[in-house]
Amino acid sequence: MQSEEFITAAEDIKRPSIFRSTAIMSVATTFSRLTGYLRVFALAFALGGTVIADTYNTANIMPNILFELVMGGVLASAVIPVYVDYLTNASKKETDYIVSNSLNIMFAFGVGLSLLGVIFAEYFVKAITYLEPARATPTMVFFFRIFALQIMFYALTSIFVSILNSNRKFTMPMAAPIFNNLTVVFTVFGLYLPISRNNPDLALLVLAIGTTAGVAMMAIVQIPSVLRTGFKYRPVFNLKDKAIKRIISLGLPMIGFAIAVQISTWVIYSLAQKIKMGPTAYQYSLMFFQLPYAIFAVSVITAIFPELSEQYSRNDLKKFKRTLSLGLRATSFIVIPASATLLVLSHPIISLALQYGKFGPEAVNITAQTLRFFALGLLSYSLYNMLTRVYYSLQDTKTPMKISMLCVPIQVALNFSFIGILGVRGLALGYALTLTFAVVAQLYFLRKKIGPLGISHMLRSFGKQTVAVIPAAVVMYFVYHITDGLAMPHLVSQFANVLTPVGIGSVLYIGLALLLGVEEVDFIRRLSRKVFSRG
Repeated sequence: MQSEEFITAAEDIKRPSIFRSTAIMSVATTFSRLTGYLRVFALAFALGGTVIADTYNTANIMPNILFELVMGGVLASAVIPVYVDYLTNASKKETDYIVSNSLNIMFAFGVGLSLLGVIFAEYFVKAITYLEPARATPTMVFFFRIFALQIMFYALTSIFVSILNSNRKFTMPMAAPIFNNLTVVFTVFGLYLPISRNNPDLALLVLAIGTTAGVAMMAIVQIPSVLRTGFKYRPVFNLKDKAIKRIISLGLPMIGFAIAVQISTWVIYSLAQKIKMGPTAYQYSLMFFQLPYAIFAVSVITAIFPELSEQYSRNDLKKFKRTLSLGLRATSFIVIPASATLLVLSHPIISLALQYGKFGPEAVNITAQTLRFFALGLLSYSLYNMLTRVYYSLQDTKTPMKISMLCVPIQVALNFSFIGILGVRGLALGYALTLTFAVVAQLYFLRKKIGPLGISHMLRSFGKQTVAVIPAAVVMYFVYHITDGLAMPHLVSQFANVLTPVGIGSVLYIGLALLLGVEEVDFIRRLSRKVFSRG
């Protein structure tokens, strides 16, 4: 497929096009991730690589585990296809009814789960620290008891995101985390640090409340955008409604998927407890690992998901496959060099980003090493998430569940095998290898389901991109070591160690890609022109 065929694929997608949607969402997501970095910076500055940092990060991941375990799968996989169907084929009154009913039911379950977390906090903490019982401190129980309230706000946020995405309103869902991040940043610098000088216990309470308030803000800021879609809220609560039954029917297989994923997460954080700064290094490096995916790939995925659902509902498999190929190859063009950058420059990146306050050289070193192992799986991570959403658009939630269930014992075995040799880095390596296996399985079963996907052409594209990136990565490595040896002020040196090799490497990658005839270069150029010409 030539570049012109990429554009043909794009033109199959009705306005607002994937190009415009992707550009807007990329800007929103970039700001979101920038503030996400500020959040991590604030926490690293204030807590460093201490036991308190590990305790905070472990307790703060637990509401996510519980939410995804009980509710996240249903919301992620089932609400959008059902809602899009109602938007297309039902009256506005019926649509408002089902959305209101879904919202009320999900929020009620979220409140109930939050209360269970508050009441039984000690037992949930013992579960996450099962492999290292000494980590089940009163401070972790204290943190989680407050963090459990986040679950009901996650439920609201997920419903709001489903409503907005179904109406092809993507900006606010991408921007909402900005308000969460800024709330935490203000809490740390404006409240926690000043209070901790005189009253450490009160400071921890303020930190916990501020963290939970940030999650609440994610839901609150989306309400105006939801109302602007024309949605009119109704105080209804009907578990027997046929649309709810359909959502549950589609979502039930995803409960198995969610259980599988959260078992993996539980094992990761349980094993990480055995290592000094394990949870903190894992979580911080995971954020930097996800950054390239979040800025570009997640925007493409979110934009094409409703289109894939619609194309499949029209039984237009030709356009469906074209849209899929567009998403996969455009994403890989960005993700492959990003992976190489993280592999080569993990230490200067983490040093520049986090080595301030209580976050010292030891913490930088273990976080950077963990990030390097994560980087091996960046392409697989991006493809996995996109292909999972492709299955959702086919209203097939069983296949992702089966693949996920198959991956759980693989990842658990890899984690236990690697952690003794590599420490927390082994958890990142196990994650990367498991994702690669999962992508192979996804493509295999998707081909069986809808026929040939043009995988050989995708592999040729990936191969050309990889050939282009290898010399660029080598040059980045040597440029970094040259700049690192120059006599410069510390902060200037840190910036030079990252920006100089990245700049030179990027130019070299694009130049080599052009020489090799990597067609995605022309696609990205045309994509940019389309975006800006449509202003």
